[in-house]
Amino acid sequence: MELKKKFKMPHAYVIIFSMTIITAILANIVPAGVFDRITDADGNEIVVAGSYHAVEKIG
Repeated sequence: MELKKKFKMPHAYVIIFSMTIITAILANIVPAGVFDRITDADGNEIVVAGSYHAVEKIG
């Protein structure tokens, strides 16, 4: 009879390092862009729907 191994959680540093690598890769794949914003009477900035446009990457 064969015993099944239980899932063993990786060390916290391995998880953090993996997330950092994934973020660095995605930063080069996902295009940079911004939404236009307007300021309402209360001083809050509100995003304008449908105003997304690409911008040049910095760095």
